[in-house]
Amino acid sequence: MKSIEVAAAAAAVFMLCACGGGGGGGGTIIREVAFTSVSAIGPNQRVVMDGVSLHADAIVAGTTVTSFNINAPHESNSSMRLTYDGNRNLSGIAFATPEASVSFAGNEINCTTPGACSGTKANGSALGVVIDPVFYGWNYQSFGIWAQDTSPTGFRAGTISAGAASPVSALPLSTGTFMGHASGFFVDRNGVFGVTDADMTAIANFGAGTINFATTNTTFFGSTTLPNGAPASGLDLTGTLTYGPGNRFSGTVDAVRPIDGSNPQITGTATGRFYGPNAEEMGGVFGLGSTIGERYLGAFGGRR
Repeated sequence: MKSIEVAAAAAAVFMLCACGGGGGGGGTIIREVAFTSVSAIGPNQRVVMDGVSLHADAIVAGTTVTSFNINAPHESNSSMRLTYDGNRNLSGIAFATPEASVSFAGNEINCTTPGACSGTKANGSALGVVIDPVFYGWNYQSFGIWAQDTSPTGFRAGTISAGAASPVSALPLSTGTFMGHASGFFVDRNGVFGVTDADMTAIANFGAGTINFATTNTTFFGSTTLPNGAPASGLDLTGTLTYGPGNRFSGTVDAVRPIDGSNPQITGTATGRFYGPNAEEMGGVFGLGSTIGERYLGAFGGRR
């Protein structure tokens, strides 16, 4: 089940000028707590999930992205706050990084799409998506992607992986296979901007400290020449990551080839963490580019 199709229809709003945004309200007291696990979330709680983030600053001309500059990842000072109502339903989403913050609440939240909850400003100035950890059977992490206007001709796209980081002493010595999901933003050589969705597999050899990382079954939403949800196997990723010190990992990842079939390689890096008391789950962010202007920014998560 693809989880962020809800974002595809709204992808164009990131290139429209807008200002400000709405919010939620009410008299219920919400208690903010540090996130430990999904199963521990109580009613009327806001959980704070620390993580690693990556963002890009974009310039547009009309509906064409003319620049999409992916910055260095942040492995600290990034968080995702998820607010739950009295029935433990998601009622608020907030992303915060060293560069920016955006939040959604009240009627800005939509959780009708299986596998995801989205937030949309009524004036179209920002949209975000959080992957539903319950839908994927995750207990210790999740990830989100968002975009918001920064000027009449620019927007910022962001990604974050967040959760309860594994203690170093808990990393196992055996091999483990993590399976999950990945989502992100892609800009093609012609400046067409859209949303991607994919499956993720990572085989971790804890003894050797390496991870064979891959995404498959990638689809793309937002193209002017391809139907929404069209297969985009050229954006499937492969790479070998290494982990340490601590619970972090990073390494080079490559796409098979650009979505339009041209030859220059799309290459970049992925950065992430293991999550859970015994490294039961993992997640991270990635950013890639090619010499002819393609840019690919995303996040992923999975469990073993």
